Amino acid sequence: MRRFAKRHHLPFAEFEREYLKLIPPSENHRISGKELWRRLLKRYRLRLDVDEIISEMIDKRREKKSTLVFVKKLREHGFKTAYFTNYNKDYWDEIVRRFPLTEYFDTGLVSYEISARKPAAKGFKYLLKKLGAKPEETLFIDDRAGNLVEPAKLGIRTI
Repeated sequence: MRRFAKRHHLPFAEFEREYLKLIPPSENHRISGKELWRRLLKRYRLRLDVDEIISEMIDKRREKKSTLVFVKKLREHGFKTAYFTNYNKDYWDEIVRRFPLTEYFDTGLVSYEISARKPAAKGFKYLLKKLGAKPEETLFIDDRAGNLVEPAKLGIRTI
C-alpha cells in the first residue's frame, strides 16, 4: 500500500485509512475486492486496472516456508490440517492460483465464504464440523494473540 500510495502521489495515512475501512466489508463478502479498489480509484480519481492492482498485491505475498514445513510434518504424522484466513474472493482467487495449498492443508476456510472474519467463533465452529473434530482435540496457531480468544472460548487449544 505504501508503494502504491507513493507511486500515485497519494497521502499514505489517508489512503491506508480508507483502504482499511473497506477491507472488513470485502472480507465479509459485502463488497468484492474489485469493488474495494473501484471505490478507492474513484475517490482518488485514478484510472487504473483493478485486476492488475490485485495481481500486483498478491505478487508481494511470499510463502512462509518454515510454517509450511511444520504443517506438512503434522499431516505426515496423521494430523488433519486446516487454515482459517481473512480475504475477499478476488484476492483469494489469486492466492489459490499461485500457491499449492492442498499440498499442506486438508481443508480451509476463507472469511468471505461464511461472511465472518477470523477470529469469529462462526468460522471455528464451521471448521470443527468440517473436520469432524472436537474442540479439545484441536489446536489453533496464529501470529496474533487477539485471534486466540474466540477459539479458546470454544475449548480449542491455542498457541
